[in-house]
Amino acid sequence: MEARRISVIIKYNNKDISVDISKYLKIISYTDNLSGEADDLQIILEDKAGLWQSKWMPEKGALLDATLQQKYWQTLSELPQSLRLGLFEIDEITSSGYPSKVQIKAVSVPDNNTLRGTERSRSWEKAKLQVIANDIASAAGMSLFWDTEENPVLDRAEQTEQSDLSFLYAICKDKGLA
Repeated sequence: MEARRISVIIKYNNKDISVDISKYLKIISYTDNLSGEADDLQIILEDKAGLWQSKWMPEKGALLDATLQQKYWQTLSELPQSLRLGLFEIDEITSSGYPSKVQIKAVSVPDNNTLRGTERSRSWEKAKLQVIANDIASAAGMSLFWDTEENPVLDRAEQTEQSDLSFLYAICKDKGLA
C-alpha cells in the first residue's frame, strides 16, 4: 500500500524545476496572510555540493510558481489533487552551514510592482469599493477577485501620496473588509 504523499511542483521563471529540486528540498513553508501583508513562500534546500551557491544560484526578482500535489490521500485509485499556492517573486536568498543549506524567501506581491512602490494621489466620488479596487488592480495589470456580497459606496475616497496597496488596505479595513 502506498503512503499519503505531498509533492511540490515548482516553476522557476516558468520552467518546471520540480524533479531537479526534489532531491535537495528540506522544507517548504507557505504563509497565506489574510490581509495587510503579502503571502510568502520559503524554501530551504540542502546544498552540500554547493550547487545553489554557484551555477544553480537563483536570482533575486525571479518568479516562482508553487503548487502542492497530494497523492493517495483517501484511496490508491484517486487522482492526484493540486493546490496552487501562487506566483511569488524571490525577495531574499541566504546560505548557512554546516551542513550547507540555502534559504529562498519569496513574496506574492513583487516589490517592483506599482501596487507597493509608487505613491499616487487620486480620488473617487460616489464610487463603490469594488470599483475602486478594480481600478487599482487594472492599473497594476491584475484582475480583481471580489469575494464578498458587501460593496459599500464611498461618498469620497481620496488617495494622497500613498501606494495603491496601502490605500486599498486602509479603506477596506475602515469598512470592515480584508
